[in-house]
Amino acid sequence: MNNEVLPTTYLGRELPKEYVNSIEKGESFPEWLTMFPHTEYEHSTEIEVWSKEFLFRHTYSESFCNYAFFTRDDIDFSMLQTRDEDTLTPEELQSAFAIGSVNEGFVFINLHDGSLWIWYHDMFCEKVAENFSDFQNLLTKEPVDGDEEDIDEEE
Repeated sequence: MNNEVLPTTYLGRELPKEYVNSIEKGESFPEWLTMFPHTEYEHSTEIEVWSKEFLFRHTYSESFCNYAFFTRDDIDFSMLQTRDEDTLTPEELQSAFAIGSVNEGFVFINLHDGSLWIWYHDMFCEKVAENFSDFQNLLTKEPVDGDEEDIDEEE
């Protein structure tokens, strides 16, 4: 068991209380994230919201904890892209708090406004929720679009 205390601030900005409380309680999270809810593009993607222990591991670098993924100096923040309706600056991404992973990237909290995003390896970032509570409401135990059924049918 990890006895480290989850920080309540990171790089001078506060982490959302709902997030800190959930992680400190050891809550587990469903493994599917609903994308584009209530639109014709609604679908699910597999997600892993990291446990407290995993946040403190050094999986991606010997020199920083997993939650500090975006402090890496090998990321070219000038290549950042978002959808036209979303705004995220390179500075906001550099100070982001990573909380989990998806197939092609990482889930993070923009500590400037509390919104949740996915960062993909091609430097595209996609906003998924305005705050941690909204993010939790998008998590489900099963995919909303029947992805598991499609995989079973193909086999």
